[in-house]
Amino acid sequence: MQKDMMETMQKMTQTALDNLKQLSDTNMSIAKDLMQEQMDLTASILETTTKSTEDLAEAKNYGDLASGQAGAVQKLSKTIMESARTTSETISEAGNAYAKMLEAGMKEVSNTVTKATPKARKSA
Repeated sequence: MQKDMMETMQKMTQTALDNLKQLSDTNMSIAKDLMQEQMDLTASILETTTKSTEDLAEAKNYGDLASGQAGAVQKLSKTIMESARTTSETISEAGNAYAKMLEAGMKEVSNTVTKATPKARKSA
């Protein structure tokens, strides 16, 4: 009985460690994706702002200035919306990955309990 309990505990501990590694890997992947998106967004904003500043310096009248600003706002809006969509997809994928890990963990616990219960009954 004790040997079975020790084997079950060892298996559960190993499963927990494997799950923690998988969780850590998933979190690292998500963080990497989100940081890359943040860097891309920042670079795009800086690029658009620099271009807008150059357009401002080259503007010959208010019409040129307004046109340049409108173009910059349009580009920034598009960039921000694309970034929001990409970030939303990353978060959704993370939720799916977490749900799969939870389902697998619950299935493993259920299987372990199902296997351990008959052994415990025989010993009692």
